[in-house]
Amino acid sequence: MADPAAGPTKTGLAVTSSSALAAETLRQMIFSGQLRAREFVHEQQLARQLGMSRTPVREAIRDLCTQGLLVRNEKGQASVFAPSAGDLQEIYRIRLLLEPDAVRESVANRSAESTDEIRRQLEVLEGAAPGAEWAAAHAALHRAMIAATAGRRLPELIMSLRLQSDPYARMFISTDPTFREGAAADHRQMAVQAAAGLADEAAETVARHLRRTKSRLDEMVEREIWT
Repeated sequence: MADPAAGPTKTGLAVTSSSALAAETLRQMIFSGQLRAREFVHEQQLARQLGMSRTPVREAIRDLCTQGLLVRNEKGQASVFAPSAGDLQEIYRIRLLLEPDAVRESVANRSAESTDEIRRQLEVLEGAAPGAEWAAAHAALHRAMIAATAGRRLPELIMSLRLQSDPYARMFISTDPTFREGAAADHRQMAVQAAAGLADEAAETVARHLRRTKSRLDEMVEREIWT
């Protein structure tokens, strides 16, 4: 089990307390598909699994509801957010407004350490097995791309939006070889540009990467594959 003081985790978010550990565990369960859309989250079961009291678990569930990863029904039961096509389209519109600028700022502020981390995460991603391993590596690369952004709220907001959308975007990666090849090329290009300090170019590659996924989603909506 992860150490609560271990710092950045697979989803790129820091763990600093028992409630943060519980929240990060839930994020990873959602992100990997272990917890699926509309599946209920049971407070007592998770507390037992983590070996902690129900209080930090309750706080974690509340925090993830605030972030939009969990939702409560009229009985107060928490379940995994299941976005509609419209929800995902909105998420990608917001990400297109935020993420390229965050990458531009992060690359401009880059250090030797942040550059090395981008290179390392690209290598991990390119060697990752499909499924949960690839998903974790994908999130880690995108987190590394914005790690040098000033402040913490913008990176955390972006990663929260990614957590809401990536489990569904992965279906494009797994079922469409052409889309998968394009995404892989984008990942390499953005990492190379970031390492070279090409802030505007890296930002545009990230924007193109997001537009590619959003366009694929728009096509599915138009064909009434997803509503």
